[in-house]
Amino acid sequence: MQKKEDIITDIIIPRNLAVFLSLLLILGLFVIALRYGGVLREDQVLFSGVIFLIFGVSLPFIPSYLFKDKFVFLILLFLFFSFFSLYKAPDVRSGLLDIVLILDFLFLYIIAKFLSAERKIRELLNMGIAISAVILVLFFLYLSKPLPMKGNFANPSHFSIFLSSCVPLLFLSRNSGKSILPWILSFVLLTGVFLSGAWGGITSLFISLIIYIFINRSRLMKKRWAYSILFILFLMSLSLFSVYRGIGSSFSLKGLISSISSRLEMWWYGIKCSFKYFPSGSGIGSFKWFFPSCYKGNMKGEFPALHNEFLEAFFTMGIFPFFILLFGIVSLFRDYISFSSSRKILLGTRTSAFFGLLTIALSSFFDFPIHLPVILLLSAIFLGTFRAERIIVKKNFWKSGIFLTILLILSFPAFISAWMDYRRLNKSINEKMEIDMDLIYSRFLDSSSIERAGELYYRIYKETEDENFLYNSFILFERCVELNRMNYRCLYNLGVISIEMGDTESAKNYLKKSILINPLNPLARFLFGAILLKEGDEDGEKNILEAVRMAPELLKEAEKLLDR
Repeated sequence: MQKKEDIITDIIIPRNLAVFLSLLLILGLFVIALRYGGVLREDQVLFSGVIFLIFGVSLPFIPSYLFKDKFVFLILLFLFFSFFSLYKAPDVRSGLLDIVLILDFLFLYIIAKFLSAERKIRELLNMGIAISAVILVLFFLYLSKPLPMKGNFANPSHFSIFLSSCVPLLFLSRNSGKSILPWILSFVLLTGVFLSGAWGGITSLFISLIIYIFINRSRLMKKRWAYSILFILFLMSLSLFSVYRGIGSSFSLKGLISSISSRLEMWWYGIKCSFKYFPSGSGIGSFKWFFPSCYKGNMKGEFPALHNEFLEAFFTMGIFPFFILLFGIVSLFRDYISFSSSRKILLGTRTSAFFGLLTIALSSFFDFPIHLPVILLLSAIFLGTFRAERIIVKKNFWKSGIFLTILLILSFPAFISAWMDYRRLNKSINEKMEIDMDLIYSRFLDSSSIERAGELYYRIYKETEDENFLYNSFILFERCVELNRMNYRCLYNLGVISIEMGDTESAKNYLKKSILINPLNPLARFLFGAILLKEGDEDGEKNILEAVRMAPELLKEAEKLLDR
């Protein structure tokens, strides 16, 4: 018994390294939030590299016994598969983000292991989680003046899900049941959820509560493996409903059915492509809910709401690693079903730890990148270690570092090449130079960075009236659509530039495609209606009125067109 306790009380990193990394993580998070507001665009490659290097620093200090865990072994094996698709994806950043996503889940599992360990180490980590949760929550609330936040948090649902994910973490602090602070902070967080004007966070909490009830009722079931399968199917069914996005804040049964139908259709195409490219995966990359090799006809539905990193990583890597990781997740939930069933108190330390981690994991299942919550938990470990009086570290680290060395060797050229291409792109924009064609077709420039470059070159054209910059902007947006055919913004911009060039027929086609992908874009619908109206088509007036209904600020322009 004593031997087991000694193993559990091992800390993953020494004190000096903990202090340095905790400061680095928190400072880095603040800089990223201040500069980008959550959207990193082209710097996501570098951000992914930072996360990967943090993983690289900490992995050798993880006790070797954790690598005997079947889930850790499976997820590391899955990580190897991810490198097959890394260099065949249309843009390498996509593959890097998928790898970081896998590392996120590995971190969550290891952190959960420590949170569920012996009382002393648990209290140590709880203290760090409480401190980092308070710091990050207050900081993000500060940034959200006025709500909702800018950048990635421009979608109120993202912000509310983040806030609701932090609520259970507040109850992990020592003696939280006797303190009023977690309740006060929870009230502040939930107030932020309501102020953000979205139901995403409330839905996240509701789903977590249902799952908690599932877990606590599972102790009555004799066949735990059957329950695990039902639980995974339950999560998958939730993902069908999570994509719903009605017009404005109203509920539409037709919109809900359309969203579910679209998700099922994408599941089918994803599985089809995964089998086609067995075993290395389709290599489609992140943020590309579009499978060129399997695409047939016009796929309708609310595609912009279909972004789902968790499921997307599965299809990108291939069906074989998909089943490997799915088996690992089933094993993970089987372990924690037994673990959580031993405690009935919702806000008890053990149950709330799992409750909080599960809430964050669910956020990734739906529509919120998991990296920020993972940084919060990593900061908690480092801060908790900083407050520790005694730190024990295993001496034999080299075995667990072999795997890391291979990964770093494979990924390092990608990070360097990406950094160089992004520097060249930014230099061309800042110095108002024409862009090199070879740079446009770089595998390290993703659709987001190409889109931003196209917008900036169009702005330069407006300032200088040099048609070469208009041409550069056009080919950049064409490349953006080539990388991600579901990017309705790039299609809309191509329509605008086509009008500028006098090619109304092409403009009409681009705008029509943009509207098919995102029917809720009023500007695209307005321009499309204006072109149809000029051609004498009756649908022109209908589209203009629909655009005005979605964006009343277009009323004056609409009156001018319709009066004519």
